[in-house]
Amino acid sequence: MNKFLISCLTAFIAVASAVSIAYAQTSQPGASNRLPGVYAVITTNMGTIACKLFDKVAPLAVQNFIDLAEGTKEFTDPKNGNKVKRPYYDGTIFHRVIPGFMIQGGDPTGTGRGGPGYEFKDEIKSLKFN
Repeated sequence: MNKFLISCLTAFIAVASAVSIAYAQTSQPGASNRLPGVYAVITTNMGTIACKLFDKVAPLAVQNFIDLAEGTKEFTDPKNGNKVKRPYYDGTIFHRVIPGFMIQGGDPTGTGRGGPGYEFKDEIKSLKFN
């Protein structure tokens, strides 16, 4: 269940051809019209999606996502099994789309069954997505 929840959370947030992390800080130019918090900005051929990351509730998962998105965390390349350090989500597809409901992606294999080659403990106990 924990692996599934992490996989779904990661897949929901982490998909597209380009992912960048946007930190809403009031010291940045134009930041006064932004909401506070940490966001993932996902750029696709269908438009841009901004997702708020719950860094206070799940700091390990959020940091893991940011590190993979920015290419600063090592992961296992599913194509050759080598350890690599590059942006993990770049070029990934939405492997599951249910119009009007949800999208899933962020898996370099494009199947929904891949992953970075490691796991970590689920830290979300009380957060509900309903």
